[in-house]
Amino acid sequence: LVSEDRDLQIILCDAFQLNRRNLKSSTKFAQEILSKVLRCAGPTYIIVDGLDEITELGRGETLRALLDILGHCKETRVLISSRLEDDIARILKDEAQPIRVDHKNAGCLQAYITSRAQQWLRNSCFDAQACSEVNALLAPLAAKAKGMFLYVKIVMDGVTLCYNLDFIRSELRILPESLEEA
Repeated sequence: LVSEDRDLQIILCDAFQLNRRNLKSSTKFAQEILSKVLRCAGPTYIIVDGLDEITELGRGETLRALLDILGHCKETRVLISSRLEDDIARILKDEAQPIRVDHKNAGCLQAYITSRAQQWLRNSCFDAQACSEVNALLAPLAAKAKGMFLYVKIVMDGVTLCYNLDFIRSELRILPESLEEA
């Protein structure tokens, strides 16, 4: 955002030079500087991915800071990507429109699985019957993923490292129950 706008660079450099200590230690000060930059930048989109991967306390602080910034920066929009967490839903309930991607991306996950499997099997030494069995074993993967691309990627990464059909069977016969197990 700042790298290509001389006016925004000046704002940021001035803030850093005048208040170096506050910029490093005060989240409120950093929030004020970000708000100032965003107001000058015009229409801006902020994307926060994996909010659920930080502590509940950190999520709360981050969300409250973002909501405060949005209150001061009318042309700024925020997209937050996260697994469903009660604390996040509670903080954002009146401020956000949830979009449940996990209910709408099974087709995309299946397309990824199919493409990745075809590429891998094409370069493998498996015969047609083995390839057919592998594809059958991969069939439930998209549904088991419950919308989580990372789950599918981790399972596929593990499967493509297998060099014989017995290893592949053991990997895919009992799929992990969660992302953490994967």
